[in-house]
Amino acid sequence: MTHFAVALRDFRLAIDDRTEIRLAHEADADEVFAVVGRNWQNLRYWLPHLAGPPTLDDTVDYLRDGERDMNEQSGFHALVVADGTVIGGLRLQPIDWENRWTLLSFFLDRAHRGRGLMTNAVRVVAEYAFEGLELNRIEVRTAVGDDRTAAVVQRLGFTDEGTLRQVLSTGGHFVDQRVFSILRAEFQA
Repeated sequence: MTHFAVALRDFRLAIDDRTEIRLAHEADADEVFAVVGRNWQNLRYWLPHLAGPPTLDDTVDYLRDGERDMNEQSGFHALVVADGTVIGGLRLQPIDWENRWTLLSFFLDRAHRGRGLMTNAVRVVAEYAFEGLELNRIEVRTAVGDDRTAAVVQRLGFTDEGTLRQVLSTGGHFVDQRVFSILRAEFQA
């Protein structure tokens, strides 16, 4: 097991007294499959490689990929867990150690939106990335029109760097993405 994987083995970050962020593992497949299934209509926009809703096997593969990323020190997948139930996820991947930056992606079950949970989760993960991993830059990409994701990162002080035109093909059409970033020197925990 790599130094990075050892450092993450007991990874847990508190969001509040009921909610935490912890590493995702293959054993979480049933719960992750269920939450993705409930939110497929929104998430499908970001999973263009899948022709339809993901299967349990797809979910297992995704979680194995996260464990491989962790072991290769290229990133990790984490879960947002409230009262013992998976309600969302976050991913830092890839992590570019030479240039000290990462790409952050996240989702939250629609039943838990509107309460600031994801804003707090992103804040906690950003603090970990800057302080624990000593990164300098975090980037978030979101589809033009995904105002919820944009609002989360803008509340945290991320800068809108512009739009990547037709960078993602999904559902037979191309999608523009907005790029947001925050630097370690700009971040306020």
